[in-house]
Amino acid sequence: MKKLCLILVAFCFTNAFSQLSTGGGSTASITSEMPNISPASPTVAALMKFEEVPVNNYTGIPDISIPLYSIETLSKDIALNLSLKYHPSSIAVKEVAAYTGLGWNLLAGGTVSRTVKGLPDEICRPGNANDFIPPRVGIYNYDISNSPNKYYQVMNNTASAADRAQYLWSAFEKGIFDSEHDLYQYNFMGHTGRFYIKKNTANNQLEVIKLDNDNALQIQFAYTHSQYNATPYVFTGFTIYDDKGYKYIFTTPETTTETVMNVTTGWAYSDAEQPQQVDPLTYISSFHLSSIEDNNGNQLLSITYQDVTEVTTRKALTYHTTPNPQTQA
Repeated sequence: MKKLCLILVAFCFTNAFSQLSTGGGSTASITSEMPNISPASPTVAALMKFEEVPVNNYTGIPDISIPLYSIETLSKDIALNLSLKYHPSSIAVKEVAAYTGLGWNLLAGGTVSRTVKGLPDEICRPGNANDFIPPRVGIYNYDISNSPNKYYQVMNNTASAADRAQYLWSAFEKGIFDSEHDLYQYNFMGHTGRFYIKKNTANNQLEVIKLDNDNALQIQFAYTHSQYNATPYVFTGFTIYDDKGYKYIFTTPETTTETVMNVTTGWAYSDAEQPQQVDPLTYISSFHLSSIEDNNGNQLLSITYQDVTEVTTRKALTYHTTPNPQTQA
């Protein structure tokens, strides 16, 4: 089974405009660090619109769909209905269109997607803050010896005042520590919902915390854990059970590689600096439906995917204007 791969390139440009003169004609250096940008895959983001704003009379979203093909299985309850569906919230300003067109999405199986908030929760790249590649530590990694992320201690009020201050500085000023759980969403076979994964500090196990009222579904996930790898936690897939015992297996990963480029340009008294590339960040952003089994373990459906590379470029600008002090009273 092939892996569906997404490469995401985000270019961040910082424009610093300065009229500052130092008297001797030297150039004043103004730098600015842009926040990390982690946009979702346009195709997956379009699919998750149906989870965020459901199609029903309450939301006012109409059911606009074009049936394409239907694949029957050995069960009368399970069929793969391929269709194009339209969602009006996917046509917002600067919305990046999926490969099926702006507002349209191909429903063919299903997906469990992840929106990374800050850093991936499982990332573990400890080191010295003065290194060329800065440390990056996710919230699951509080028990490592070098650069432990003390998110849970801070949230549970068990951290000392010094540790709390150090964590807040390193997380929000330096960007070393992750400080938010990633958001997971799913959309498959008429089921939608969301959850996040937290670490139980009592037994060091990862647990699913559901954020909706759909108690008919049971969500399980598989991961490997090793304290000797650069990434101790590696997710390998999800399994979701419905109220009839059918098992939906999501093991086809979609990988995102995010590259951020910072450029500082000057005006009047300074020259443009060379682009500075922040180290690439690679993580699994989605798992796609790969198979369905009944409650006896019989496979009803198997889906394979072809490798696809999707490149998205976005630009963010920040302007800093400093008045010339010689013109001030």
